[in-house]
Formats: sequence, C-alpha cells, structure tokens
Amino acid sequence: MFTFNRAALSALLSALLITPATAEDQDARKLRKAVESAPKAYMLGNYLAGQATIVGPSEISLWVSSGKSSAFRNAVNREIVQAACNAKPLRDMLRLGAIVRFDVKFREETLPFALNEAGCSPSGSVPLREVVGTPAEVLASVFRPNLPIELRDGAGIFDVAAEGRNLRFVLQKADGRSAANEVGFAADQLCKAQGSTKFFATGGVFIIEVTMHSGSAKRYSVDPSTCASGGDFKVREVPLPLPALDSPAIIEFGQARSSLTFSSCTEWKAQLDRNQTNEDWLRGFSLEPIEKGEFESTSDFNQRKASRNPAFANVSFKIDPSELSYDADRQILSVGPLVNRKTLVSGELGRDTYVGTNAFGVSVNVLRIRSYELNVEFENATAILPSRLKIPMAPQAAQAIERDGSLHVLGQIVKTASGGGRGAPTIDSPLETFRSETTVTINPICVATMVGGTEMSWDEPRL
Repeated sequence: MFTFNRAALSALLSALLITPATAEDQDARKLRKAVESAPKAYMLGNYLAGQATIVGPSEISLWVSSGKSSAFRNAVNREIVQAACNAKPLRDMLRLGAIVRFDVKFREETLPFALNEAGCSPSGSVPLREVVGTPAEVLASVFRPNLPIELRDGAGIFDVAAEGRNLRFVLQKADGRSAANEVGFAADQLCKAQGSTKFFATGGVFIIEVTMHSGSAKRYSVDPSTCASGGDFKVREVPLPLPALDSPAIIEFGQARSSLTFSSCTEWKAQLDRNQTNEDWLRGFSLEPIEKGEFESTSDFNQRKASRNPAFANVSFKIDPSELSYDADRQILSVGPLVNRKTLVSGELGRDTYVGTNAFGVSVNVLRIRSYELNVEFENATAILPSRLKIPMAPQAAQAIERDGSLHVLGQIVKTASGGGRGAPTIDSPLETFRSETTVTINPICVATMVGGTEMSWDEPRL
C-alpha cells in the first residue's frame, strides 16, 4: 500500500497552478501575435516595408524604403501614417497601445519617426499587400514605384525586373556619352541603394541593359567587386540572353522552294546532323534594317520590330583556331572571344579576258574575274562562343575541338547589306577583279557546338 505525504503533495500542486493572466499580459501576447503574423516584406502604400520587430515593452520597430529624396520626407511620412493606420495587422498593434517606430530610408539618409494610435483617425482596416518572391523580385518592387530614375543629362533608368536571381535595369543613355560611362554612373547609384548588400549576398548581380539610340542594346554586370572598387566603377560587358523561339522558325532554301520548320531549339538540335544550311537562299535575300525614329519611344520601336514577319538563317562554320588557346602544362582551354564577322561561302562567278590600254598607249591582255562572298555578323556574338572561359580539358579533347569543332546557329535575320569592290588592273599586274558581297546580320536564337558529329556544351567548370 502506498502512503502520501499530504504536505509535499500540496506544495507540488501549488507549484503547478497557473496564475490567471492579467489584462496587461494578454495585451502583450496579442501584440506579439500581431507582430509575428505580419509579412516579412509588404507594400505600405507605395513603399516597401520590412517585418516588424519588438524592441521594448509595447514598442515596435520596422523599416520603410521610400526611394525618394529626404526633401520629400514630410509627404512620404504622411503617406506612411495613412497606410499604417489602415493596414492590418499594424492597425491592431496600434490599438493594443504599441508605439511603432519607422526607420524611413531616403536616398541620402535614414530618418526615424514614431506613431501611436492617437496619430490615427478612425477609419476602416485593410490587409497588408504582401510582397512575395525571390530576393530579386522583392528588391525590384523597391525600385519600381520610383521609376523613372533620372541620372544626368537626360539619362535614366526606365524599367526594372527580376531575371532569375539577378535584377535587370533598363538604362537610356544620354547623347554623346559612352555606354560604359553611363553604366558606371548608374552603378554608383545602385551600389548605394538600400538592400543591395543583402541582395548580393544571395548570389545575384545587377544587370544594366543600355538601350542605344539606334535601338540596339548592350549589357553590363554590377557585382560586389564593382561596388567595392572605391568609386572607380569599371563594369564588365556581358552577353545579351538568347531570345526565346516564340513561334516556329521556318528555314527557306533556294532549291525548289523547299523549307524546314522547327518549333523549338531542342527539335532543331536533334536534327543537326541532317540540317541543311540555307546559304544559297541567303545570297538572294534582302531585308532593310528597321531604324528607331527620333520621336519614337523604345517600347514602340520594339513593338514595330516584333510586328515584322521574321526570316531565319540556318548557318554553320568552323571554329577558328585563333578563338582558342590551350595551356598543355595546366591542361586549360581558353575560349573566345569570337570573331564577329564570318565568311560563310565564297566563289567565282566567272572570268574572261580583254585587251586594255593605258594612257600612254601601252596595251596588255587583262584577266577579269568576278567573285562573290556571303558573310554573317552576329548581334550577340558572346552568346554563341562564350568569351574568356577557361575550361579544364584533356589535350586530346582540346585538339579535337580545334581540328573538328564547328558552330551551328539558327537565328532571326535583322538586316542585310550589299556591297563589293573592284581591283584595278595595271601593266605590271593585268588583273581586274569585281567582288560582290552580301552581309547578313543575325540575332542568334539556337546555338550548338559540334565536335565530330557530337554536340558539346561549353557549360563546363570555369576557372
């Protein structure tokens, strides 16, 4: 039989009794719950705000990124107060007697102010509009409400969007300034932007795409090393991405009006060994370039370009050994840059002879030769053969690339240009030449590197 010590049992039960919570304790729990239920990032009116944190008894702290000059702080603070007083759960925090301290980040400085329930007029309550997504998408929402961002002399940032883990800015450069110069100035501003350090920690970079007045574009990368350069913002040009094959590509050929249609780059690559290049058709094809008008916006210009029915080139050419170098001791293959202009085909159209006489009456038999040349230029050459890659590779593999490597490109034709030249005969060299030349500019869409009939990927470990 068990016996109980009544005194010990009474002490144990007293220790386990839960004291009823006071009203003050209940409010503290409600406040903590309201803080914990707030999103990590959300729009407070037109401004991005961060998750609230408890910094003291009934005291809450949070940051707000305005993206504006502190000269507008009064107007910005009024907007924040109006949004906070109507946003749930911030409204709940204020009703529970909390003091909310805002750290408002302006371009030049961070300025604090505080708000309690007395600062709110009676109104309805609306939920916070949470910002979700990748770090790039969240940071894009910081910049977007403040676009365009004017830089200097008419230059400015007009668009921003997440691109994978990176953040892409569209910059319109000023007349008379180089693209790199404008990008360096923009990089200075972006490196100072709120959240850039945390964003770089995620592995993302800023991509600044410069829209030229001709309508073409260049891309530059801004990474932590750029921002740490002490004001000497040396940016690095990076390739434009390959565009998507939004609609089937129809490849025309010169023989019997035949054609091939590909719905995807995967389908195109699967038939590389059977693909027929269409140089013969390209020799007789003409396409005038589309120029950007003086009073035409970039978006209107791009829309007009996109409305034209596309024509496609399907070409291949051998990798030039000058585009590769191999370190046999380290067994490293260095790649690129690609020579942007390639001669696809050339040949003789015909020849004849005639008697030519110079100004002094001396006659000689002259050989006259007519020839042609078909060249291709790429708008985004580094997307075809990545530049400045260093790839670990055995000597036999590197030798095979140099000996048998070829590049295959399916791309949309941007423009064609015709030209040529004449070589005049002399008494000492009685040869007259006429060369007709066609140059086709291509925007690559599908790219493949072939070595001995097998596709090779450049996506190897990079040093």
